[in-house]
Amino acid sequence: MGQIWVVAIQVLTVPLLTLGWGGARYGAWLMISTIPTYVAIGSAGFGTAAAIDMTRNFATGDRDQVLRTFQSVWILISLILAPILIGAGVLWLFREPVLRLLPASFMDEDVFAAACILVVYSVAAIEMYYLNAGYQCSGRYAQGTFLFDLAYPLEAAALVAACLLDGRMIVAALAMTSVRVVALLAYYLRLLHYEPWMKLGWSHASLAVVRRLAHPALASLSMTVSSALSLEGLVLTLGIVVSPTATAIFATTRTVTRVPLSFARLVSRATLPEMTAAFSTGNKRLAANLVALNLAFTTAIAGPAAIVFIAVGPFVVDMLSHHKLKSNFLLFAGLSLTAFFQATWATVSQFLIAVNKQQKFAYQYLVISAVVGMSPLLFTASSTNIRASLVWCLGEALMCLIVYRVWWTETDLSLDDLVEGWRSIVGDGRRLIRQLVGSVGGSE
Repeated sequence: MGQIWVVAIQVLTVPLLTLGWGGARYGAWLMISTIPTYVAIGSAGFGTAAAIDMTRNFATGDRDQVLRTFQSVWILISLILAPILIGAGVLWLFREPVLRLLPASFMDEDVFAAACILVVYSVAAIEMYYLNAGYQCSGRYAQGTFLFDLAYPLEAAALVAACLLDGRMIVAALAMTSVRVVALLAYYLRLLHYEPWMKLGWSHASLAVVRRLAHPALASLSMTVSSALSLEGLVLTLGIVVSPTATAIFATTRTVTRVPLSFARLVSRATLPEMTAAFSTGNKRLAANLVALNLAFTTAIAGPAAIVFIAVGPFVVDMLSHHKLKSNFLLFAGLSLTAFFQATWATVSQFLIAVNKQQKFAYQYLVISAVVGMSPLLFTASSTNIRASLVWCLGEALMCLIVYRVWWTETDLSLDDLVEGWRSIVGDGRRLIRQLVGSVGGSE
């Protein structure tokens, strides 16, 4: 449900926001809405490393260590985010000299105020995301994900309402932030309802925990930076080199082509904590089944989707934007293949992340993403969008080769294990179909 909400929001907000703000102003909103991605770097990757560590210790029954990790990393993340909040406040106080340094074509006082407010939104979102580790480690992935994703449609409704009824970006940003802060408080209270002992605080915090998680956390930080460079950095660079309108075209096309990627990650997201538990307890059979399920699901969704979007994508963007944003088949081809390659290697990488071995491939991705993010600077304005998409596509294809090679050298699962896992998944699927057919036919 969470992925359906996210995809629906991405599709529906394009015509509504372009209707309220127009193409150029919507492009400016897209540029400042990259702020949450960059502020997420403030968690320094410790959130991901902590979630894996907490899941492993919960699976082996060590709740004391779970709480030590939970509190230690929460304090660290909060200390990192505090200066970011203060910095946003200082920038707002001295906004007049700062505004004179920014490109006037897309950054006026209203946009700048919205950008500062989005920093507050980002901090609340990061704190809420970290609390998800408590749900994940205790076997409540479904509840945690449902409640976390529930904030998205509420935020989107507040954003669209503010855009259409008021028109100022500062009001839109305030509406989103208010919803997120309330959601954060409710999310924490619900976690305490499930696990009363898992409280935020500092009594169980330990510097030794932070040191132990530093290596995988640094790799997770590298992944976050890489994602920001390839996803949001590319949008910002295009906005600077070409125009906000070109940014809106590229970003909208990217959003449409990445819809299947969201669904392809459904299984990998849900099975990550189960895979960590399987590796931690030595359940090799379960690990092989989960690996086979992930690979089959991703291939079945991402492959056909890429073909469909290459064929009809430009018409979809034209319709969604009220004929204000004109994409083309070459741009869709580049970004569709990019999404396919990324879905493939991201699925495989989950098997390494499940045991906190993301450092085996994360730094290579950082270099590739830096090249992708800066690639618009190398091209002429008339062909920047298409060429940037092709560079991004080549980068993601290279990551497929890197991650597959690392996985085969790091895992103790053989090809026979994967084949057996695939047979088990097929057998389970057949039994499920027979049960469903029997249920429809009226049998028990």
